[in-house]
Amino acid sequence: DQIALTLNAVVPGLDEDKFQMLAEAAKQGCPLSKALASVSSITLTATLQDTA
Repeated sequence: DQIALTLNAVVPGLDEDKFQMLAEAAKQGCPLSKALASVSSITLTATLQDTA
């Protein structure tokens, strides 16, 4: 079993490192991720899009 999550976001004032940290923390702490803990692989592709 595998789940692939894709996140695309525009967040003014947030740098890439902080965005990636927050996205990964959300994935780890998400109640849905915890409920699906038996899934062998949950991947996250998080992209911070430029606001310009």
